[in-house]
Amino acid sequence: MLLYESTDDGFAERALAALRAAEIPCYETTTSTLGNNYALAASGDTKHLLFLERPDDYERANAILIQLGAAIDTGPRLPSRPVLFLIVAIAILFALVVGFNWTP
Repeated sequence: MLLYESTDDGFAERALAALRAAEIPCYETTTSTLGNNYALAASGDTKHLLFLERPDDYERANAILIQLGAAIDTGPRLPSRPVLFLIVAIAILFALVVGFNWTP
């Protein structure tokens, strides 16, 4: 199970050592060992991919990586309510202007 990917060589080494010290079975591969056809190698940077052998260890392993300073993926966020309201209002006004000026 993929746990983390990083282009930082030092972080990958520290993370792997910390996981092994916590007796969490894991292993690492890099995009350079997977070949140029691997999707993550498209940027040209070597990426370190950390994998867990047991999915049950995911939460413990993730907590260890966060303590080491791993980036937390928050996912995409919508704009704030006022900005979203403004965007929708402009879209509606644009649709009304186009609709009233429409001549088939």
